[in-house]
Amino acid sequence: MSYRAGLIAPFLWSSLHAIEKYLKAILLFNEKKAKGCGHDIDKLLSRVKEIKGLDLRLPISVESFIKYLNVFGENRYFEGTALLVEYALDNLDETVWYIRRYCYYTKEYEKEYYRNTRKIPPLEQEKYPKNYNLSGILEKIIKEELDAYPYLTWNNFFYGKNEHECDRNFIRKSQSKFSAINPTLVLFGQEAFDILVKYVDFSSDTKKYFGFNKICKIKVQIYEGEESGFVVECVELPIVTQGQTLDEVTLNLREAISLHLEGEDLAALGFAPNPPIVVNYEMATVCQN
Repeated sequence: MSYRAGLIAPFLWSSLHAIEKYLKAILLFNEKKAKGCGHDIDKLLSRVKEIKGLDLRLPISVESFIKYLNVFGENRYFEGTALLVEYALDNLDETVWYIRRYCYYTKEYEKEYYRNTRKIPPLEQEKYPKNYNLSGILEKIIKEELDAYPYLTWNNFFYGKNEHECDRNFIRKSQSKFSAINPTLVLFGQEAFDILVKYVDFSSDTKKYFGFNKICKIKVQIYEGEESGFVVECVELPIVTQGQTLDEVTLNLREAISLHLEGEDLAALGFAPNPPIVVNYEMATVCQN
């Protein structure tokens, strides 16, 4: 529906999450961990490929589409460029068809039916995919023509039943469009971010990119020494120095920070440009019992 409506970013995001769920299901059915992958479907596919005994055979076009979605799909809040390549919907249908064949509990259902389904000759897969569909919710929707039927099978060579849906060249010709949309942040950068961040939430990566999470101040703590003078410790940096007077200790502090940061990239260390030094002075207890 998103594709037909021309909603590029929602189409890519929902496509990525659909493939993500299938890949995680394969890992789960084979008692393999999906932790630590998040929405990274390229990493999930790599873990699926490591499953021993799983005769995973995917066309180059499917793996390429997964890599493409991994780059442009995780854009739920439209913070980056949305890029729609040619035949994107057909590629999604193809990817779903190939991957979902491996979504079953291997130990319980390793039967002849499933083994044969996975071992369809490659040419047969490409020419007659509808002859080798599994039994699942998609097949139920198609067979009974439920409410979701026209949306799931529109221009779908792998699951559609209409005459034109048997001609993949016809379908791909109708999807031969390439388009891209740039969000406000890409077009106007820092100026737009500084305004919008006051009103809406952004992802941690976006805030980090625009410096929102950077350390804006270097905080230090000054306290009296055990015997005499003063000691100063820096909160964000591994710096400790001392002096006999407050003037001396602050002078030593500035010199120590300057030497520590000399030649360093402040942004790489997580600091905003020219961060001021903020001092917290801890006084000794005035009254003691």
